[in-house]
Amino acid sequence: MKNINKIREKNIEDFSNQWILQSDLNNGYWSDKKWIENICDSIFDLSKINNKNICEVGSGSGRIVRMLNEFKPKKIYCVEPSKNINIIKNNLKSIPSAKIINLKGDEYKLKNLDYVFSIGVIHHIYEPISTLKNINNSLKTNGKFIMWVYGYEGNEIYYVIYKFFNFFAKRLNDTLLDFFSSFLNVLILPYIYLSKISKYFPMHSYLKNIFSKCSFKHRKYIIFDQLNPTYSEYYRKNECLELLKSAGFKDIKIKRHQKYSWVLVGSK
Repeated sequence: MKNINKIREKNIEDFSNQWILQSDLNNGYWSDKKWIENICDSIFDLSKINNKNICEVGSGSGRIVRMLNEFKPKKIYCVEPSKNINIIKNNLKSIPSAKIINLKGDEYKLKNLDYVFSIGVIHHIYEPISTLKNINNSLKTNGKFIMWVYGYEGNEIYYVIYKFFNFFAKRLNDTLLDFFSSFLNVLILPYIYLSKISKYFPMHSYLKNIFSKCSFKHRKYIIFDQLNPTYSEYYRKNECLELLKSAGFKDIKIKRHQKYSWVLVGSK
């Protein structure tokens, strides 16, 4: 039987080390509010968070928090278990409404939040139901949870390739993995070009509309982020819905994002 806490702690360690290499939040599509707008398009109106109390679970280096701040929430609680918590503190020092909570997603204690976001995080938490239940408890009645996770549908070929590279990547230190990510970044350039001219290539929508808009440096960050974690889950549609239902959410909406991931909105 797998040790839940051991797997979770290893993933936290992986990301804690990752933020050392990826601590900067430079300008560009990777850190622009258009990224979060693209994710929430047609399923959640980000203007609703204006003057509201919100939270992001798994804030990392503060990238998504900075995007959300563009929509002028009243307060942003940033839940991040990283041991290198000073990185997010430094990145968000210019945002007085941001309050950083150095705890895991199932440990923080907040109440009556209007909205909670978790973008690209839940799929890295082994058996995340305790985190999702805590998120539900932290919302006020009819408050909303917005979640983005990797999808399995549309990623079948990529998933096989990912598992192959991840097997080796987990055995590299971060310096070597950073170099390897740069190598893959160059290797993928022809495929990006082909994806722009034909819709028949796997993940063409993501590569054309998201990945190719990022700088070379930020594309390397994305590749590193894919290969670095000890644990990643690629969810099927029914699994996403069941997760939120099991955590007590109602009125759940789901959309397929760029044919490779899922965005869900659930109400308390």
